[in-house]
Amino acid sequence: MKLQIPQTTKLRLGSCPVSGTGGVNEWVFSTACALVGVSENDQEIYDLIRDGLSREPKRNEIERSITNARLRTSDLFEPTGGVIKSRLDEVKRRKILAANESMSVHFLGVNSDMPPDSPEAALDELFLDEDWVCCGRTSFTFNTRRLEDWTSLDGYELVVPNPMTEKLGKTQSGKPSQHTLSNTGARRWLVVEFDTGTRDQQAALIYYLAKRLLMKMVVDSGNKSLHAWFDVVGVEADLVEAFWTEATSIGADPATWTRSQFVRLPQATRKNTGTKQSIVYWAKGV
Repeated sequence: MKLQIPQTTKLRLGSCPVSGTGGVNEWVFSTACALVGVSENDQEIYDLIRDGLSREPKRNEIERSITNARLRTSDLFEPTGGVIKSRLDEVKRRKILAANESMSVHFLGVNSDMPPDSPEAALDELFLDEDWVCCGRTSFTFNTRRLEDWTSLDGYELVVPNPMTEKLGKTQSGKPSQHTLSNTGARRWLVVEFDTGTRDQQAALIYYLAKRLLMKMVVDSGNKSLHAWFDVVGVEADLVEAFWTEATSIGADPATWTRSQFVRLPQATRKNTGTKQSIVYWAKGV
């Protein structure tokens, strides 16, 4: 069936700013927001945006905008209080990096315990057998199963770091889904992602934060970032929020504050780069 596009959206598709005059990035995202409401087919949305662009798309530009647009229009953001973040403090960030300039990814690896060697083994250490665990092949293709039923994670590269309360929840629009905020349980792991600076600089910032909360592991995203998993079970909410505020003040991505946010599945393979999402640091017993 032919996609029914509202007239206002059709006009938007034909109004991309001329390349070099500014506003193209904003047009891509706003157009994605308009289209996710009328189509569930990401390839269809991609093609429409690509055809309307006044320049060649940047790497992952359209895909990322579609992902963010779906998040913006779904229930994957906290309904009260929003995503906690603070303004980037560049001075503080530079001081931390200067004080930890000898820190590196290699240092984390040297001081690591032997990590699990597969995604299945990693999840066995992070969740209980009876936990509902949500894993995704993509942000839009996912399943929620009891941990004991995840016998193979072949092809999966994402995981919600907190247990789900049940198999199905409801989106804000009332649709049943296996990946919603409504069926995501209490926070067990708080994942901090740094995706700017060198990897050694990211390691230095993670090392600084690891002095404040127990850190279980650090995962290579298979691209440009490191994900650090912190144990927050039993930690007072105000302390967790203070920790997160500090993390975002030195450059952590605020998106992973949302309990249902997908992060990289440890020891899986990232499809778009073919790179293993390796565990570069593991703390046994945490």
